[in-house]
Amino acid sequence: MRWRMPSSEIIAGYQYAPLILASVSRAWCHIATKYPPLWSTILIDQSESDYLERIHLFLDRSGQEFLDVILIDHTIPSLHLNNFLVEYEDRFKTVVGLAANLRFNDYSFRMESYKTPASFVNWSVYAPIPRRISTVPIPKCLRHFQLHQSRFDSTSLIQFTYFNSLESLSISIAPGPNHTEWDQMLRFERLRHLNLDISNAEWPKGSSSKRLWIEWLECPALADLDLVHRSSQCPSNEVHIRLEACLLRFRSLQNLRVHAGCKIIAGEDQKTQPSIFDGRVLELVQLTVDIYPTPHKACVGAFTERLFSVFVPNKHLTRPYGQFRSPTIFANVKTMHIQSFMKEIGSVLVAPQMSQLEFPLLEELYLQRSAPKFLDRLRAPRLRSLRIDGFTPSDLRQHSNTSISIVRLTFRVFQPGSQGIYLPSVDKLRLDIEAHDLFHLNVHPSLV
Repeated sequence: MRWRMPSSEIIAGYQYAPLILASVSRAWCHIATKYPPLWSTILIDQSESDYLERIHLFLDRSGQEFLDVILIDHTIPSLHLNNFLVEYEDRFKTVVGLAANLRFNDYSFRMESYKTPASFVNWSVYAPIPRRISTVPIPKCLRHFQLHQSRFDSTSLIQFTYFNSLESLSISIAPGPNHTEWDQMLRFERLRHLNLDISNAEWPKGSSSKRLWIEWLECPALADLDLVHRSSQCPSNEVHIRLEACLLRFRSLQNLRVHAGCKIIAGEDQKTQPSIFDGRVLELVQLTVDIYPTPHKACVGAFTERLFSVFVPNKHLTRPYGQFRSPTIFANVKTMHIQSFMKEIGSVLVAPQMSQLEFPLLEELYLQRSAPKFLDRLRAPRLRSLRIDGFTPSDLRQHSNTSISIVRLTFRVFQPGSQGIYLPSVDKLRLDIEAHDLFHLNVHPSLV
């Protein structure tokens, strides 16, 4: 499971879909009102005058189903909301918080102890004065907890360890210059899905004797890690080694997604000896990076090659560029996403001079921004989906000798002159182009 911020359409669906279904006809009303799971997601928007009536209607029709609660604009203090959360704590499964009207620089967020009742923690929002402007009790019995647009200090992490049933956690952390030390490891016994956004992090001085906050985490069941890491300064290479060692401790990992800022990458040393991940077989490894200036190209290459030499995906691969030191280690992947932020990194990272690059199990290929160097040599006999975004390929017929289910071509920048594209046998072709490109594109598909 990977948590995503609900779109406005999804939020509207949770809010209105059950009501719309129940109003279609008498028969539909009977079906909808007798199906409790349909009413088990309760969206609470305190800016609406009838939100309390909506809560009680959904509570009544959800029966004894476990509840998923979405809080919007929770900074408006509400005694009714707090009473609702306390009264029905044993039914909560998921809480999603959307602080839609807040800016990170204006507010601070903290998880603090809650005195009464003891089965809650206190989610507090502070104004710059400082003054506490909102507090929401969060039940410790939650299985899933997801907060958007709310950046916490690292001291809030210890409060999440009191959620004994927690399986999924998605939060943003902003570590400050004052380093946090705990008496013991922060252990999340049942946590399987972790989404961490660490932004504007300042590395503690004297890091050789102090632990980074992420080194305090102990997650024996962690299977899915989504880590966004940006820094306001370039860390030493020692930090990279320690971060890597921390990831290696998560031996139950199956999916690893890393998004790194260019200053994080800039600290990487190419000479350090990579480790070996000896945990479960990784299904997915994804690395994305910020758009970086030219001087960081070599650092991006070193960082990428080190990550994929330690964490090798078995099925799904995402890389920031399309050059491989050893492409044979990815021969079994089923999906591949190449972002191609830049045309080349350096000759040391160019794939070996082979007549063909075989990916016998590859089914989905997504190429973004520019053509990777291996494109002319790629062979994927099982390819079923091909998506090209941001550049014009010339000849794609050699990639597969079987029919491809769908080819999607997207062009975002006008390219003058006539462009010819030769496609393999394809069942469905989708073009996403600007109107002025239509007369400059000559597509030669072999439709079946």
